[in-house]
Amino acid sequence: ALTLLDAFEKITKLRNDVHLWILGDGELNDMMREKIISLGLEDKVTMTGLVDNPYDYFNIADICVFPSHEGDGLMGTVLESMSAGKAIIATTKNGNGDVITSGVNGILLEPRDEEGLVSSILELIDDESKRKILGNNAKEFIVKNVAWEKNIVKLSDILEEIVHKTK
Repeated sequence: ALTLLDAFEKITKLRNDVHLWILGDGELNDMMREKIISLGLEDKVTMTGLVDNPYDYFNIADICVFPSHEGDGLMGTVLESMSAGKAIIATTKNGNGDVITSGVNGILLEPRDEEGLVSSILELIDDESKRKILGNNAKEFIVKNVAWEKNIVKLSDILEEIVHKTK
């Protein structure tokens, strides 16, 4: 999130109409608050803490950014934001590559790639069509590959096949 704050500070110098919502809670919160103040972003960044329903925020967001570092693992919120049909920017080396094909249903960047974050966010801010295509493709991926209903059908088919083979 600290890399995202540095990137967002550069974006605010180019675009005055942006706002960053940081959802969740963690060990970096105090450092993030200090960085927000030191960068003069108090009126441009809102830290919500833990939220009961992230979909409320996904629904108002244009872009969802997950700047995790190596080893964090695929986060459920990445899948949730994809299911909400949002354009996603996430990092590699943590499981996101299993669900995101960069340029197709999201954008994947190397961890700590501040310049990549700046250019990708600006590109998606300026290109509504690309945002919608990435978001629609993300939602379609979830429906086809991750949604419980789909997995239940797959599991049922596997169980039926096992039952038939044992008869």
